[in-house]
Amino acid sequence: MISRRAFSLLLSLVVAFSTCIFVQGQSTYGSITGLITDPSGAAIGDARVTLTNLGTAEKRVQPTGSDGLYSFVNLIPGNYRIEVEKQGFKRITQEPVVVQVQQSSKIDVALPIGQATETVEVTSETPLLQSETSSLGQVVEQRKANELPLNGRNIYSLAAVAPSVIPQGNTTGSPVGKNPFDFANYQIGGSFANQSAEYLDGQPLNIGYINLPLLTPTQDSVSEFKVQYNNLGPEWGKFSGGVINLSTKSGTNKFHGSAYEYLRNKVFNSNEYFLKGSQIAAGIKNEPPPFTQNQYGATFGGPVIKDKTFFFFSWEAYRLRSGTVFTTTVPTAAERTGDFSAAGVPTIFDPLTVNPDPLTTDNKRTAFAGNVIPAGRINPTSQFLLKFIPLPTNPTALTNNFIKAASTGGNVDEYVARVDQNINASNRVFGRFSYWKLLSLAQDPFGTGLCKDRCAENTRSKSLAIGYTHTFSPTTIADFNISISRFHYLRLPINSAFDMTQEGWPAAYNALVPDTERTPLTPCFGVSDTNITCSQGQSSINDFNTQWNFSPQITMIRGRHTFVWGGQLEEGYDNYLQTNTGGGLISFNGSWTQSLAQNATGATGGIDFADYLLGYGLGAGAAFGNQTNGSLTISGPVSGKQTYRAFYFGDNYHPTSKLTLNVGLRYELQGPWSERFDRMTYFNPGVANSSVTGCSGTAGSACPGDLFLVKTGVNDTRNNLPLSKKEFSPRLGFAYSWDQKTVVRGGYGIFFIPNYVSFGTNPLH
Repeated sequence: MISRRAFSLLLSLVVAFSTCIFVQGQSTYGSITGLITDPSGAAIGDARVTLTNLGTAEKRVQPTGSDGLYSFVNLIPGNYRIEVEKQGFKRITQEPVVVQVQQSSKIDVALPIGQATETVEVTSETPLLQSETSSLGQVVEQRKANELPLNGRNIYSLAAVAPSVIPQGNTTGSPVGKNPFDFANYQIGGSFANQSAEYLDGQPLNIGYINLPLLTPTQDSVSEFKVQYNNLGPEWGKFSGGVINLSTKSGTNKFHGSAYEYLRNKVFNSNEYFLKGSQIAAGIKNEPPPFTQNQYGATFGGPVIKDKTFFFFSWEAYRLRSGTVFTTTVPTAAERTGDFSAAGVPTIFDPLTVNPDPLTTDNKRTAFAGNVIPAGRINPTSQFLLKFIPLPTNPTALTNNFIKAASTGGNVDEYVARVDQNINASNRVFGRFSYWKLLSLAQDPFGTGLCKDRCAENTRSKSLAIGYTHTFSPTTIADFNISISRFHYLRLPINSAFDMTQEGWPAAYNALVPDTERTPLTPCFGVSDTNITCSQGQSSINDFNTQWNFSPQITMIRGRHTFVWGGQLEEGYDNYLQTNTGGGLISFNGSWTQSLAQNATGATGGIDFADYLLGYGLGAGAAFGNQTNGSLTISGPVSGKQTYRAFYFGDNYHPTSKLTLNVGLRYELQGPWSERFDRMTYFNPGVANSSVTGCSGTAGSACPGDLFLVKTGVNDTRNNLPLSKKEFSPRLGFAYSWDQKTVVRGGYGIFFIPNYVSFGTNPLH
């Protein structure tokens, strides 16, 4: 049986020595192909075919070959007119011919015999089936993109109209309050979530921060987009499952604009059933929690110079303010002083006492007199940290005695500007700039900066894309796309820059921990993840990501073959730091104030808050919620870099008017990460460990393997992983047009997911 490596090499040779290469390129362009025949069905050679963009008046002219075929590629999505003329035949005009993102429309024309001065006008319809490619896809055209209802108007949510797309996690709706990895977390084409790719005007949006897209395009700035899945051509790489390919609107010869606002408010909402019951129990007014959502914006586009220069501008703002009800347990006023004598409170025992039981071998503790901790035994740091824990809203209850509708929400602002220039008949250029700003407000139900899950998050991104198309001849076209983006994500604790001397730490410690990470110690009570204190509420993240991309391609049309070869060069820089416990996090579960020695079987009594007042927490490694407790972690900022290179070629060949063959090969070099200051390590299993011995059971015996810094030992590179040079990605496919209603497709391909999806390969932080 032929091996995968041998198969890839064989296919490489087949494609390399074939005379035809085709792909559509990493772009939002479409194409039109077709066959010109006479009334008997015979091909007409040297017929003049003129294609005109109805929006910008741009024209292209191409003669048919001896086989009667014509092909227009690298077309901006929009409406076009086709005119066909040949001496001895009537002139045919057909419009509108719709060109969509990454779609190839097949328009065959039969010329009737007659005078060239006679014109036959045909009203065109968009072909219902795509018969030029073996891949599948779903176009969401401009009307759907702008008018389909969307809660939060997140354009990515419309990807779910494609039958291959399944939203994952919390990805739909507004990005406000979401984890950044929810921005476009979709499962496409049967692949795993977050392994797809997003493109905007040919610019890759996925960045090194775990493959998330750097922005969410404004719904009214997108003309249309396509969800492509299953056996995409060799021009697409660094993904698994599918690609979401978006195109921004461009100006035309007519001025167009819009203004809008969408409003949602709590006065239109009814109260939730269970929330109503809890409000009545707590003596709170029965009404829905606060909620106000405004989304408003405007667009405007048109000509600067008719038929030459066009512009488009979009602006949108989003404001959300809502009240989320938090219910948790906080210590009562008496418990804050050490008094646990209220009815129903478990007995607490003094962990510093030992009372040998004559009937057992267990060592029992002595209960505190009256179930009250003496004032002199209360830890001063614990006493100080009580300022971050509020009193109950229901003083008579011992559990679930704090209920509050705390304010949440955030803002989104986005600006999009695009300019298109038809320099002359052979040169066209466009430029698009996007600025996206997202603010997710802190969830701070206590009002003390001890946030639930995380504090305020600021995300800003800027992206610039420039595309240039040069037509050497009607059958040879070059296209170049260059883009740059800058992404900044900042999660900043409210209590940052905290003075650690207030907790009894030495003043020198303030200088050791960066201001953004220095927070009060976080106490974690109980084991419930709904407990506000058992969270990453004091976490700090700062990510700066810069990405350059250059994608050239050349397209050549030769008879029944249209071939293209191209490449992609991407430089990604990711500066990153994170800590969830910059001020320390300690857990308390009541084991120190129970009747028996800590964690002994059959122990009774014990209260987590009593442990806290005494200052006795659990050791490092205890797991509560999603945190590692008993620890204090200071980040180590890193400056990572990764270079991605790819080369591709393929063939779109029409052996007959009904059959299309897609053959291609992509070769990728996904460079591993390096770090600006070479602060990366690698493991060498062939040496003895310098710090651990005794692995054979004998004291002092050697242990295999040790860690080394890159550029030392056997590794003379800046990378801790080797560069893979085996990522050959063959693509094979066919599409057979059985009739106007039936297309049979098939295909095979190998795809490599991006290194970005595995955060563990990034430089450690």
